Amino acid sequence: ALTDPKAVGKTVKIGGYDNCSKMEVVQLYERLSGRKAKVTRLPLALLRIMSPLFRPFQPGLSQVFAFTVWSETNDFTFDPSELLKEYPIPLTRLEPWVEESVAAFNARFAGMAAA
Repeated sequence: ALTDPKAVGKTVKIGGYDNCSKMEVVQLYERLSGRKAKVTRLPLALLRIMSPLFRPFQPGLSQVFAFTVWSETNDFTFDPSELLKEYPIPLTRLEPWVEESVAAFNARFAGMAAA
């Protein structure tokens, strides 16, 4: 889409086959990396209250709270069929991509530790 003149001025929705929740992605990284992630979950009701309260003092944090509420209360399921009609490209599934990312991170970290 970046090099296609037909895409100029158009919105191209992108995504993949794997419609995962944030926690499913965290669990996948944990499983493939062999490390436990530190996850803190705040109730949405608390985030709804905290966002406007923090706005005058910590506007950035307020926006994070508001974005979290928005992202947790909207459906982001993606069907790639329309994308693939316009751009017939192979999509990478999430698990192999995470495996590759974890391996690259481990290789980079191992190189730094050896130096």
